[in-house]
Order: sequence, then C-alpha cells, then structure tokens
Amino acid sequence: MLCLAFALLVLLKTLLDIALLRRGPNVLPSGPLIVVVTLGLWIAGLFLLVVLVPGVAVQHLDTAVLAWAVSIALFALIVVTAGFSSRLNQTLAAIVGTSAVILLTQVIVLATVRPLAGEGVSDLLVNLLLLWSVFVKGSIVAQAINVHQLVGVGISIVIYVVRLYVSTALAPV
Repeated sequence: MLCLAFALLVLLKTLLDIALLRRGPNVLPSGPLIVVVTLGLWIAGLFLLVVLVPGVAVQHLDTAVLAWAVSIALFALIVVTAGFSSRLNQTLAAIVGTSAVILLTQVIVLATVRPLAGEGVSDLLVNLLLLWSVFVKGSIVAQAINVHQLVGVGISIVIYVVRLYVSTALAPV
C-alpha cells in the first residue's frame, strides 16, 4: 500500500512538472493504464469540487463532463491524424493528468481563497488557471505532434472553443 501511495505521489509530481512546462508528455509511460489512472485523478478532482465547494452547479456537471470528453476525443483525433499514434497514451495521460492537477488547484482556490478574499478574487484565480490549462494542453499537443508550441496553443484554443460550444449547446444558461 505504501508503494502505491509513493507511486501516486511520483505521478502527481510528474504531472505537476508537465503542468509547469518543466517536462513533456514523453516522461510518462506509454501504456493504457496511465490514462486510466489519470482519469481516476480527474474524477477524484470532480468529486472534491462537488464535496468541498458550496454552490457548485451539480445539475450541469454531466454536461461539463461530456464537453470535456469531446475535447479529449478531439485531442486524440489530432494526434492520430498527425501520424503519432504511438504517442497517444502519453499525450492523453498528460492532458487528462494535468487537467486533474489544475482542477485540484482550482478546488483548493475555491475552498480556501473564496471564504477569505471573496468571490471576485477566487473567480479571477480560477479563470487564470483555466487559461493556463489551455496553454499547457497546447504545449503537450505541440510536443506530441512535433509542431511549434504556438501551433499547439492554437489547436488547444480551437478545441476549448468547441468545448464551450458543446457545453452551451447541451445546457443553455
């Protein structure tokens, strides 16, 4: 059990390094298990969001998850279409795992900063983290398909816009 906890901590540290642009997705294992594990981390982050942050719109959570899944599928489609299928698991694990790390950071901000500094400050920080996540995903996809980082960020922005469209279309405000 201690070995499993240590492995999870090493994975979280690696994902944090990727989210901080210190490392690339190539440092992750290429097997499918890493994708499943990072997906579990992301689901754990969603659970913590619902449990720890009062006022989370749980009724729209399914729509947000579906829109997120569409964006992950688009990233996968780009990697495969670009001819880098061998990097697919590492890329998806990096995207899902860094999403989990950033989501956990957002949960911490919402659970701690919001009560202390107010909604405006916490929402600003959460939105800055969201912008950072778009940049991180762009960096990951750029490394995965061997293009300039700005091209990857452009791809990430387009996918984020599609994600927003899907989310809005499924659950209009």
